[in-house]
Amino acid sequence: MANPAQVVHFHRHGYAILPGVLNSAEIGFLKDDCDQLFNHCSLEKDIVTDMGCIIEPFSSGLVDIEPHDWELLKENSDIFRRIRADMGSECVPDILLDKMAKLAADFLPISSEIYLLNEQYIIKPPYKGPGTQFAWHKDSEYLPSELWSEPTVSCWVALDDVHKDNGTLILDPYPTSTDHSGTSLSLDEYIEHHTRADSSYPPSQVGSSLLTEPTRKPIVSIPAGSVVIMSGWVRHCSLANRSSHLRRCWMPQYASRRLTHKRPPNEKGVTKFLRTSDTEEPLGGRGSTKPTLFEESFHLN
Repeated sequence: MANPAQVVHFHRHGYAILPGVLNSAEIGFLKDDCDQLFNHCSLEKDIVTDMGCIIEPFSSGLVDIEPHDWELLKENSDIFRRIRADMGSECVPDILLDKMAKLAADFLPISSEIYLLNEQYIIKPPYKGPGTQFAWHKDSEYLPSELWSEPTVSCWVALDDVHKDNGTLILDPYPTSTDHSGTSLSLDEYIEHHTRADSSYPPSQVGSSLLTEPTRKPIVSIPAGSVVIMSGWVRHCSLANRSSHLRRCWMPQYASRRLTHKRPPNEKGVTKFLRTSDTEEPLGGRGSTKPTLFEESFHLN
């Protein structure tokens, strides 16, 4: 789905912008799904102050999931599709597990497998100002430190037209633009290339005000249906929504292999969903205390 020039740009700069990936029907399905989750969560929580503008479908409480289904749906795509479809449109699982997964694969190492790592809607209500801005960060920083070198990609999908006034992205390309011109990298080549580019950033200022750094960086202005593909190592932030309209985007994230977090055997854990052995647990995300489905890689093949 991606053309060679877009893949080369991704490897050189850490991101690529792909216009017109989703058609109007697909945008409509995702908007309806997003709105249903937003309305459900808004009954008990404030989307900004309580949820940080983020809704993860499987932790939203919209659908009750039986305990035994947690294990099955991480390995059985038919069960996953059924439960995910129960949250809204039957078409969303197809977009998530087929179309977007195939797109993400173009930007991951050469592999016969791809894993779904996370799925979330990022919703910025109107007139919320600074409360809806995201400070500079890299998505890899939300993984345990021993997994920072694992290849992941985020597919930031605009469901509304996005621009500087309604909470769009600002990208900070890799400081050292490499001469890489290939489109296919092995796992080792991929990690070596991107971690070297990542190491060329100055000390991170995650958590600081957006105004403490120069703003002469690419500001994303794209129509609904376009996708920003971001490496887990590229720095980015997002502006506040100062417009009079809701700003919605959808962000599935993918990895080229299953990711698990090892912990000492005597360390008490908050998770109740252990994997493989008593010392492995699913990945937590964005400070959560209870891993949800997408905080562990989900096998798509």
